[in-house]
Amino acid sequence: MMTPEVSRFAQKIRSIDDEDYGDFMRKANAYLMELEHELGPLADDKIRRKMIEMQTYIQYFPNWQVDLTKKKIHEDAAVIDGWVNSHHHPLSTSPQIG
Repeated sequence: MMTPEVSRFAQKIRSIDDEDYGDFMRKANAYLMELEHELGPLADDKIRRKMIEMQTYIQYFPNWQVDLTKKKIHEDAAVIDGWVNSHHHPLSTSPQIG
């Protein structure tokens, strides 16, 4: 199960229906920046590097193909989610003391 932050990001990316790459790029980049903000302290160096890589292929060196870029974003979001899950310990699953 995806973390709430990554799940919201993936849903927002799926919801982009722009065929013009420029319009898609602006929305995808904004959603990526929201994800970075939402992850906050959960975003370690590895996650931040992956997000920089994503911003690079979305904004700075695009392939100009919305569908292929969306696919790559979803693949990378799954990678980030795995990393977040590997060191995200919700309070509800913490051992009870007392």
